[in-house]
Amino acid sequence: MQNTRCTQGKPHKLEMLSPLLALPWLITIFCLIFVRCDAISIAVSASAAAILSAIILIISFRQAANKSWQIEGNVLHFARGVSDKRYTTLRLDRISSSEICDTPFYSLFGGTRVRLYSCASPRPVFSMILPKNQAAELINLTAAVFGTQKAVKPRYLVHKKYSALLSALTSCESFLPLFTSALLCAFGRGKTEMYVIAAALWLLALLHTILSVLSECRMSVCHVNCGYAIQTGFFGGRKIFIPDRAIIGMIETRSPIAAICRAGKFELLCAGGRRITCINWYDGDNSEQAACRMIGCAGKIFAVISAPSALRNRYFKQIAMCVIFAAAAWRVALLIPDVFQPAYTVGFVLATSLLLLHAVIGMRCGGEFGISLANGSVRACGMNQIMCKYMTLRIGQISVIKIRRDFADKLRGTCTAEIIPKGRKRGVKCRCLPYERFLAACDRII
Repeated sequence: MQNTRCTQGKPHKLEMLSPLLALPWLITIFCLIFVRCDAISIAVSASAAAILSAIILIISFRQAANKSWQIEGNVLHFARGVSDKRYTTLRLDRISSSEICDTPFYSLFGGTRVRLYSCASPRPVFSMILPKNQAAELINLTAAVFGTQKAVKPRYLVHKKYSALLSALTSCESFLPLFTSALLCAFGRGKTEMYVIAAALWLLALLHTILSVLSECRMSVCHVNCGYAIQTGFFGGRKIFIPDRAIIGMIETRSPIAAICRAGKFELLCAGGRRITCINWYDGDNSEQAACRMIGCAGKIFAVISAPSALRNRYFKQIAMCVIFAAAAWRVALLIPDVFQPAYTVGFVLATSLLLLHAVIGMRCGGEFGISLANGSVRACGMNQIMCKYMTLRIGQISVIKIRRDFADKLRGTCTAEIIPKGRKRGVKCRCLPYERFLAACDRII
């Protein structure tokens, strides 16, 4: 059923002030350039920042004055630019997700930012600060074409308490800086520079944890007949609407600590490649069935392509290589001058630890790795660096399959396959797959 209404509008007045959010960063850069604290340096920094801010304000005012949007039928027309006017036309039923980003600053002036995403790119094709009434009308018009089925009772996904904090603390973005900071403190040998770098890495991990908790806390996920409605964050936060037709799969990631706890983070994979978190911390059983149910592809598994014994042998050899590498690095350390000893020690301990961690996590979770086929989905499980990755896709949503065989693979009849979904540049690498069986199943996978 097509929408025949015609509505239009212009951005909120905050749209022309949004580029000024970069002003504190500009002032900081100018202050770093003129390090001296004399009157002349301060005056030059303040003048340069004021002139640049005025230029940005004039340009943003002219651009905001010429921005407009209009909906005719099921087509969105969006115009922007001053001298080189640009127009964008987008069918509403081609929108993969729509998002409302609300902050206390926007709410104070009665505005909110609306972002629309298409199937062509993970970046928004429409991003504008609108008055609240216009934003609600635009979102209602885009959501109206998500589905015309009879409404059913909403179903909420249950989230554990403190799940956002657990996910942020165990993520690789927090784990790696903390781990490196501990190595710098342990092997720095009293060097002040090492302690300064360790403190900076610790603060970086703390900042990432705080920002992640603020952005993903109080998550509410509601599944209705036409798609998902997700709300996260404090003070309004973000509200995201995703139609079922735009969901092509589910991605579950496990950091090293989460893999030991048998927990994972679930993300919806939308057409265009955008990933949206829907479960921060899932430690229940049958994660494969849970992922299939969330994308509407629950069914019996009829084929599993994997070689667990070959995979365990691969990771066992990697552990042996780590031991040999550590012994060789220790012998080389005797020839390094004392000035470079701390940096060299931290470097080879970090490299050895990461390789050893990759092998240990691979041996622990290797029994789940491989490719499995169900009636309406395909699931690829493997490791990227030190992250375990489980990707469940609907049949027909794979764009590229890369196959690589080294000398060891040819001897044991295996291969390494990377499954890349549509809209993404990288996928999941599945190692030690039976080569002949995988080739026979490629037609079903694609």
